[in-house]
Amino acid sequence: MERAPYHMKLTAESRPSSSRMRKAEVVAWLEQHEAVPQDWSATWRQRKTVPELRGETVKQRTTPCYLVQDLAAEFDVSVIFSPVAHPELNPIEMVRATVKIALRKANVTFTT
Repeated sequence: MERAPYHMKLTAESRPSSSRMRKAEVVAWLEQHEAVPQDWSATWRQRKTVPELRGETVKQRTTPCYLVQDLAAEFDVSVIFSPVAHPELNPIEMVRATVKIALRKANVTFTT
């Protein structure tokens, strides 16, 4: 699978916290991922600063899981992502190159 943006959509469970999140969103992220440390007091939501909360989310970062992988798993298919900048490993790139060469030899232009 190539690394097109629509192939790289993360599942809600593995989506990391963002630096654009507000404090309430970071708190919700920590609670959703059960990443609140046991040693924090009961008033941690009010007392902790946003940088402290974000620091904790970085510690609790999960392994990325993509929607396309979940879909493929339903059909018992495994997904392998091709490395970046290796067109020889991506079959569609070889097809595109062949078509491009054939069009160039035929001197076909797409102008009107």
